[in-house]
Amino acid sequence: MFAPEQDRIYLLGPPFHTVHEHRKGRRPEDKFWTNFAAPEGISAELSVVIGDFGLGSDAPILLDYRENSSVPSVIRLLIRWQNRQPNIWSPCADNFDEFADMLGLEPSVLP
Repeated sequence: MFAPEQDRIYLLGPPFHTVHEHRKGRRPEDKFWTNFAAPEGISAELSVVIGDFGLGSDAPILLDYRENSSVPSVIRLLIRWQNRQPNIWSPCADNFDEFADMLGLEPSVLP
């Protein structure tokens, strides 16, 4: 399991937004995407928010397009409260299909 400390996952529906878009319009005192979310570990313009681990988790899940603009990897913010170390972005899967398989998601069949 890619997040053994979590007990649920929430995937967002479209439209999806980049981290850069999430940052726009934030109040100056809101430091989540500019500080807490380890901005040095991602490219805000090439990272798309697709989910998190629920209300209060502060651990987003992103599609990361830095390595491959056609097949993004999946990463998550790893909160490291216990060790008082900086939060980091942790790889989950090499691509979304692998991520969906890890979660046991079934392909949708449209009529």
